[in-house]
Amino acid sequence: MARLEGADSITPFPVLAVVNGQYITATYHEGTFAFWAPGGELLDVAGEGPGEGPGEFRHATGFAQVTEDEFLVLTGRILHRYSVTGRFLRSYRVPAAGVGSAVTYGDLAIIRATTLVGDQAFTLQHDNIRRFGVPARPGSSLLLAAADQAGVWSVEDDRYVLRRHALPGGSVADSLVVARDWFPDPGGDDARIYWFHADGRGLLWSVVRVADPDAPGWCDDIYSDHQPLDPDIEAYRARMIGCDDAVVEALTPDGRLVGSVRFDAVWDQPLPLHGNLWFQPSEDMLYIVILEAVLTER
Repeated sequence: MARLEGADSITPFPVLAVVNGQYITATYHEGTFAFWAPGGELLDVAGEGPGEGPGEFRHATGFAQVTEDEFLVLTGRILHRYSVTGRFLRSYRVPAAGVGSAVTYGDLAIIRATTLVGDQAFTLQHDNIRRFGVPARPGSSLLLAAADQAGVWSVEDDRYVLRRHALPGGSVADSLVVARDWFPDPGGDDARIYWFHADGRGLLWSVVRVADPDAPGWCDDIYSDHQPLDPDIEAYRARMIGCDDAVVEALTPDGRLVGSVRFDAVWDQPLPLHGNLWFQPSEDMLYIVILEAVLTER
């Protein structure tokens, strides 16, 4: 579909959204984000620069479109509202230690943030911020997904239990236990959900890091001091191919599995976006490929 590649010293960082038909990404430059045309051309660079003033931030951690012509820039504990022309409008402070991601459902923005008691969701609606649902269990990360055709859902990264939330308060209206023999008991490290998405067709997508059953023994220490990270990212990824797999799955809200694909490494698989699009950063992190997936129902 498109290839977002650096131009004029601007390199797209793989934090990405589709806003008003254009792609918007973070950049490696502090305090900036970039607009890209549907064909991948760099259109404009916006942002108030690094700092603590109105609209200023260092690095964006996410974006969420809130109206046809406005979107949120997530950074630290602050949400900045910008217009699609790149003009700063106003800021909101979330009562949390940091903001991680956000999804939208109608005029409701639902934000995942880190608090002293764990991950917690908040809503932003009509300039008011309120708590949504219940915190994630200590040690677990909360992932959110929302779409008009699917509703509002969440999942904890170490439990394959998808929860549908009622509005406006976020109480759990339904839960879906996804039974997989490769997913461990809660608290285990052999599998983690690290991407969760609801699309315009009413499907729920999960991307799961799964231990390779044939992994060498040193993989157990890959994140410890016994196995230091390789400063060469390509060499590090080559070593890690034998440690972890990635599983991409699509489910209906009533629990029917539509598709499941396993990849040899956690960097090989694309990640879903709104608009039934997918994206995949390059290995050297210098460009992003936008894909359109064709799903054949089985």
